[in-house]
Amino acid sequence: MEGGRGKAFALTWRTGDRLAANIALHILAQAAWALGNHERAARHFRDALMLTFEVTDRTNAAYCLQGLAAVAGAWSEPGRAARLLGAAEVLLETAGIPLYAQVDRELHQRVAEAEREHFGEQAWTEAWDEGRAMSFEEAVAYVREGGESLPTATTEAPATE
Repeated sequence: MEGGRGKAFALTWRTGDRLAANIALHILAQAAWALGNHERAARHFRDALMLTFEVTDRTNAAYCLQGLAAVAGAWSEPGRAARLLGAAEVLLETAGIPLYAQVDRELHQRVAEAEREHFGEQAWTEAWDEGRAMSFEEAVAYVREGGESLPTATTEAPATE
């Protein structure tokens, strides 16, 4: 399934086009998510997030955080999902992109509603506020702390399988 997409990512990586590499990783993550492969989706979203961090692309970082929040929800981690969605929302607001205008708004809203119900309103709000208080750097660090150690764009190309 990922063969052609993986080749597209490898090409963008070799040419040094970090924006295209980020897009390729995001597509791989969304495909993995759609197929129910949450582990692979998380890996690709994290790799894409590291690329956005490298080039200080806060808007695409927000989309990665939303994807990671969906994975956290699927893994029954509502507090993590709330923090990631809170951080993503602030990044989008800072970039001037309203929630209704962004690509992943349905996913954002579905995850928020499901996890709020699962976690409880007060706990959700507290975790959401913690995410909203995170800086870009803190949000990336939060993702790094919560996942397996992955190579970053500065060390080696992220895996595509």
